[in-house]
Amino acid sequence: MKKLYIVILALLVSLPLWTSCAPAPEKEMTPSASETENSYREQIAILEAQLAKQKEEKFISDIAYKAKIAELEGKLALLAPDTESGAGQDSVGDKLIFTYRLENGKAILTGYEGSSTLVTVPSTLDGYPVVAIGERAFEGKNIAAITLPQGLEAVGWFAFYGCERLIDVSIPTSVTSIGYAVFDGCPHVCVVCEADSYAARYAKSYGLPCVIT
Repeated sequence: MKKLYIVILALLVSLPLWTSCAPAPEKEMTPSASETENSYREQIAILEAQLAKQKEEKFISDIAYKAKIAELEGKLALLAPDTESGAGQDSVGDKLIFTYRLENGKAILTGYEGSSTLVTVPSTLDGYPVVAIGERAFEGKNIAAITLPQGLEAVGWFAFYGCERLIDVSIPTSVTSIGYAVFDGCPHVCVVCEADSYAARYAKSYGLPCVIT
């Protein structure tokens, strides 16, 4: 009986020790506010990097596209029959100077080297009728307004690309073709034309401001 009492006493004494040695239940870890904020910042940084990469790829593809267009233009110029180049200048000193090439006895305006910001394209250059504005003819030029002549038939691709100060473009009813991205990079441009003309329909389709005369 005495031995049984000793055993029970020993068990009672050791019970608190076993309880204190038992592993504590694991607590669920909740991220702190700072950890959550850092996670958001990391996600934003990843998205910004992806966006920058997409913009860079688009910029590179645009450059490659423009380079290809320029290459094709050069090949076309070499292959075009009955062509010659020249320069036309109006009577007002050096303010309006145009370059052009001839195709079948008609002038295709290829460039503008004048200093005037108010430009009127003549209906003829050196006696040749002006029937088209060539591709990139006024690209990046510092012009504010331009009037195209009656008798003009076409405006080529990128003709006024990057003319940031261009506000007013008067297009006659004789124009029946306007190329791609003619007014890209012209944030303030407004087309002046007659109702039901090709230019009016073009302006409407591209969402450009239009003044009907």
